[in-house]
Amino acid sequence: MMNNLTEGTEFRRKIEEFQRVRKLGSKALVVGEVGRGWWRGFLRRDGHRIATKRGERFATERSEWTTLANIDQMYDIIYNEMVEAKIAKRLEESDKVYNDIYGNLVTKENRFGKNRHSTYSSRKFHLCR
Repeated sequence: MMNNLTEGTEFRRKIEEFQRVRKLGSKALVVGEVGRGWWRGFLRRDGHRIATKRGERFATERSEWTTLANIDQMYDIIYNEMVEAKIAKRLEESDKVYNDIYGNLVTKENRFGKNRHSTYSSRKFHLCR
């Protein structure tokens, strides 16, 4: 995939130059392309930033996949899409609000759940259950 992303770009030229200067090469190596060693190094350096499906055991029970981390990730994705579509806007840190179990605005001490990071730009876009 990385080789497809760099094809015809300045990065491909830099990879080729890197390999030529260091006299890297073998029958298996195509000049200008990265190999498995690059991928292993990338995962070692930046593996905490990505989620891969390979080797992941898919949860068969709801209790296994309904973790706080998974729910946070789902809501982050949904709200980011809503902000990008201009249905909602991101709140500044000082403007973040809290809701009770019924959706009413409350103080931090009376909140139910986490603070809201975004607000809707129009009431017609509110999600219904």
